Amino acid sequence: MLNYDNYLSEQAKLVVPDGIRGLFPLEKPGVVSFLAGKPNPATFPFESVTLHLKPPLGVDAADGAYAESLKGQKDEEGREIKVDEKGQIVLELEGKDMQEALQYGPTAGIPRLVTFLTEFISTVHERPVPSATAAPTTNGKSSPISRPDTPHHPSKTQAAQLTQELSQTARGEPTTETVNDTTGSASNGHAEQTPWRITVGGGCQDLLFKAFQALLNHGDPILVESPVYAGVLGQFLYLGLEKVEVPTDHQGLSADALRSVLESWPEGKKKPKVLYTVPTGSNPTGASSGTERKLDVLRLAQEHDLIILEDDPYYFLASERPKSYFELETQVVPGAGRVVRFDSLSKVLSSGMRLGFAAGPTPIIKAMDVFTSAANLQPNGMSQAIAYRLLATLMFLWIDVSPLPDTYNLVMNNALAKGVLAIPGFAFMPNGGKTSFVRASFSIVDMGDAEQGFRALGEAIREMRGELGL
Repeated sequence: MLNYDNYLSEQAKLVVPDGIRGLFPLEKPGVVSFLAGKPNPATFPFESVTLHLKPPLGVDAADGAYAESLKGQKDEEGREIKVDEKGQIVLELEGKDMQEALQYGPTAGIPRLVTFLTEFISTVHERPVPSATAAPTTNGKSSPISRPDTPHHPSKTQAAQLTQELSQTARGEPTTETVNDTTGSASNGHAEQTPWRITVGGGCQDLLFKAFQALLNHGDPILVESPVYAGVLGQFLYLGLEKVEVPTDHQGLSADALRSVLESWPEGKKKPKVLYTVPTGSNPTGASSGTERKLDVLRLAQEHDLIILEDDPYYFLASERPKSYFELETQVVPGAGRVVRFDSLSKVLSSGMRLGFAAGPTPIIKAMDVFTSAANLQPNGMSQAIAYRLLATLMFLWIDVSPLPDTYNLVMNNALAKGVLAIPGFAFMPNGGKTSFVRASFSIVDMGDAEQGFRALGEAIREMRGELGL
């Protein structure tokens, strides 16, 4: 396991959260909190916000089939999807959702959005969620559950505990103790994988600057692909960093060039500890690094003790998406923990919303959060709330398979046997109760595979109905 005290900047080691936000984790039901000077939400002048979404590219909103396909569908939280007279999805922020958007919130982001993004990154890059990596602790005691390798029906107690763990992971407020806990090691015998988590920021530009602050001192060298994204050059200049160019080719950052730079490094000169790269559709060259190239770079990072900052804002725009550094490091780096990944919502939702998120080793992410708490307290609440509602509505189908009373056996037996997998609805019930719903996420599934998968799921549903005589 890496000792992150060797990587954090001197400033990151000195800066601690302010006296208010450092105590936020102690706020919980049953505790009367006089901590934050939060405005009374009754004084907010905004009652609600209504958004009308454009149809997907290539779909005519006037097409009755599109609007018909949305009828009866529900979003991530079980709310029925509304469609207006133009065939556009209608999203409404009101009540508690509106209060959450307008109020001071956690430094790392609105918990529901952070939890959503954590599970999303875990799925896309095949990295177990943090509670699966190391059995979580509560008040110094091991949690009663960790996510098993084989699916199971959790008890009510287990389901409630999992919900609590995800909420605590999402809140993620740094404290003096956790910021200084820089070893990244688990305290429970599950030390194979470095714990990681998510933080949300005001776009990747904001998060990158905080990562540079957290890892680099004035005068430190930083390895950068050449040519490089121009947006970081001003940050390097402001922080007083020495830019060490690593040439690129048609596959982006050259592993051979990186090896040459590192192996010819002048003796006695401080070696770089951070590598910055844009591996997909690099700006300005447009080059993308393939799997083998990334593995070569990761081997060099392991050999020369580097942290890789993987700035990947174009990843979800690419027609072909090779495995990320964040995913591949588990094959090369014992325990992982050498990659901090940056994703942007600017290219897929709106650049003006200024939202991005970073995933990486917990000690580094916590250090970045401390800079956020000092600079701007938190990401924009309204942008986060809109993004969450949009993602929760458009990335999933909440499918009612009534009259089947429970979907666990449907998914784990009938559907899996036909080569399709979804999430049984019980996973989203606070107390783990039975439900006739299945959640299907289609955001990263090719169109042809999606059609095949839904066809197989339909066959599995009909098959099980027949077995039960329904």
